[in-house]
Amino acid sequence: MSHNTFWQISLATCLFLPSLAFSDTNATIQLNEVTVSGEKIERSLQETTTAVSVFQTDQVDTAGAHSVYDVASHVPNMINNPSDIPVIRGVNGAGAAIGGFSMLSGSRPRISTSVDGISEAWNGQRYLDIGSWDIEQVEVLRGPQSTTQGRNSIGGAVVVTTKDPSFEPEGAVRIGYENQDDKALVAAMISGPVIDDVLALRLSAEGVYGHNFINYQNYANYWDPSDVKQGNVRAKALWLPQDVDGLIVKVSASHRASEGGHMNEIMPNSAISDYAFRLSSSNLVRYNDSTNDTFSTDVEYAINNDLKLYVLAGYNSTETKTKQAPTAMNLDIDEKSETLETRSVHDPKDGLLTSMAGLYFYHRAQDMLVTDQIKMNGDDDITALAFYTEESLHVNDKFDIIFGGRVEREEQERDVTYMSKPMNADVAETMFLPKVGVNYKLTPEHNVGFTVRKGYSPGGGALTWDTYEYYEYDKEEVWTYEATTRSLLLDKTLTLNTNLFYNEYKGYQGIAGSGYGQRFINIPEGESYGFEAETIYRITSDLELQGGFGLLRTKITEADANNYAKKGNEFNHAPHFTGSLGFKQHFMSGFFVGGDLNYVSEYYTNVTNTEAYKAGDYTLVNFNVGYETKAYTIRTYLKNAFDEDVLYNYRGTFRQVGQPRTFGVTFDYRF
Repeated sequence: MSHNTFWQISLATCLFLPSLAFSDTNATIQLNEVTVSGEKIERSLQETTTAVSVFQTDQVDTAGAHSVYDVASHVPNMINNPSDIPVIRGVNGAGAAIGGFSMLSGSRPRISTSVDGISEAWNGQRYLDIGSWDIEQVEVLRGPQSTTQGRNSIGGAVVVTTKDPSFEPEGAVRIGYENQDDKALVAAMISGPVIDDVLALRLSAEGVYGHNFINYQNYANYWDPSDVKQGNVRAKALWLPQDVDGLIVKVSASHRASEGGHMNEIMPNSAISDYAFRLSSSNLVRYNDSTNDTFSTDVEYAINNDLKLYVLAGYNSTETKTKQAPTAMNLDIDEKSETLETRSVHDPKDGLLTSMAGLYFYHRAQDMLVTDQIKMNGDDDITALAFYTEESLHVNDKFDIIFGGRVEREEQERDVTYMSKPMNADVAETMFLPKVGVNYKLTPEHNVGFTVRKGYSPGGGALTWDTYEYYEYDKEEVWTYEATTRSLLLDKTLTLNTNLFYNEYKGYQGIAGSGYGQRFINIPEGESYGFEAETIYRITSDLELQGGFGLLRTKITEADANNYAKKGNEFNHAPHFTGSLGFKQHFMSGFFVGGDLNYVSEYYTNVTNTEAYKAGDYTLVNFNVGYETKAYTIRTYLKNAFDEDVLYNYRGTFRQVGQPRTFGVTFDYRF
C-alpha cells in the first residue's frame, strides 16, 4: 500500500465515523463510563485526546494473564515480548540497547511504567512482572507522554492503578495450575475497615511457581534455568479523617520478587517448536534473582468544590542479581529512587478554564558491579526537576482549546569503569516540551480532537565492546501530530475510538554494527505514521464483543555518512499491522465462555533491516470457559490454542519466542 493511499484511507475513516453518531437504536444495555487518569487530571475517555486504551479489573485479570503487560495483545500498534518491555508504535520500551549495551548506556527505558504513581526502575520493568491480581485499571497511553509523565516516556506510558481498600469486608483466594511444565498459581486478598468510615486496610498477594517452557539441556553442573518463582505482596491503607473534610490519604507498601530465567531464548538454527537450548561455551544462560520494595503516600485534598491538591511521595528500591553459565559472569544492579510530586487541579463547574499544574522531583542512585567474564563497576546518579501544566480553555460548550507543556531539567553524574576504562559523565540539560490542541464535541456522544506535542529521551555515553573507546550519543526528540475521534453509538452500547498520527523524529537512537563492533548511533531524521481503531460492543447484558487494529509505517528519512545505507529502512519492531478480536458470553445458568485472537504482521528486529532477522507474522488464539456464582468461579483456559510458533525478537543470533499451547485451570473463592 502506498504512502498516499494509506493516508487517504485512514483520513476518510476518521471523517466518516462522526456520521455514525446519529444512528438510532432501541438498545438499552449501556457501557459504563471510563475515566482516564494517566494525564494527571481525571477525564472521561470520551474527552481524552491522547491515544489511550483502558483496561479495568475484569479485562486485566483474565484467563491465563499473569502480568499487566499481557493487555498488549489487545492494544493497536503495541506488541508484547514477555521477556522484555513492550513496543509501542515501533518504539522499543526497553530503549535502543539490549543486553550489555543497556548497562553501558545507563539503562533507560523509552516507555514509562508506573504503579499508583511511582515509576518502575528499568531493571524492575524488565525482570519483575507486575501481576494482574487485584488491579483496578491499566491505561496504555500511546505516543510521547513527556509533557505529563516526563522522563522515559517518548514511546508512551503504562499507568497501573491498584485496588483501594474497602469499608465493606471482602476477601478472595485463588489457586490454579498450568500444564506447561507444571506451573502453580496462587493469590489472595482481604480488605475491610479498621475504623468504620475512617480507616480501611487491604492486603493482597500472588505467586507463580514452576518452570518455563524452554527445554534446557546440559545444565546438570549448574542450576535449572527453567525455574520460575515469582511473588508479590502489597498492603494499602485508606484514611478519611472525619475532622478534615475532603482529605483522602493512601499509604502503600509492596514487595515483589522473581527468580529464574527470563529470556525465553532458543538456540540458533533450531526449530521453534523444539523450544531447545543446549548450554555450551557459545550458548550461555542467565539466572536472575530480582527484588523490589516500594513505599508511597498519596494525598488528595479537596480545598473546595472547584480546587483539588495532590501530593505524592514515594521510595523505590530494586535490586537485580544475575549469574551466567557455562562462562561465569555475576551482575548486581542496585537502584534506589525517591519521587516527590505535587499538583493542583482547578476545574470550576461551567468555568472558562480548567487548569492543572504540578512540580516534580526525582532522584535515582544506581550502583553496578559485574565480575568474571567482564568487569564493570561504578555508580550512576540522575536528578530531575520539572514544572508542568495543562490548560483547557472552554470557548463554548462544544469547543475547547488545550495548551500546556513541561520544563524539565535533568542532571546525570556517572562514574563507571568498564574493563579498566572509565565512563565518566557529568551532564545536564533543560528541555521544554510543549503541547497544544483542540477538542470539539460534535454531539454529547461524539468528540473529535487534534493535538501537537513534543517528546524526548536523553542521550548518554558508552564504550565500544571491541576497543573500549568512550563515546557519547545525543538525545532523541519527536514531534507528534495526532487526530482523534471518540464515539458512543447505538444508545451507548458501542464505543468506537480512532487515532490518526504522524511522528517526526530527530536524533532517533539505534544500534549499528554487529558483534563486538556494535555501538549507539543517532539517526538524523525518521518518521512514523499510522491509524488505530478500537471498539467495544455490548450486544446484551451477557454478550460483549471487542476488537481493534493498528496500521503503522516507519522510515529513516535521513542518515549520516556512516549509516547512509540505512536511509529508507524501517524502524525495528514496527509491524505494519496489528489486530485483535474477542468476545465474552455469560449464560443465566452461571456458565460463561470467551475467546480472543491477536495477529501481528512481520517486522524487522534491527534498523539495518536484515532479512534473516525478521520476526512477527503470528496469530495467537485463546479460549476460556467456566462457571461462576456469587461465591466462586471455576475457569479453564487454553492459551495459544492452535500451537502457533511465535517469534518475538532476535538477540544476536538467538531467538526470543512465545509459549506453546498451554492449558490452565483456576478456582476463585470470594467471601
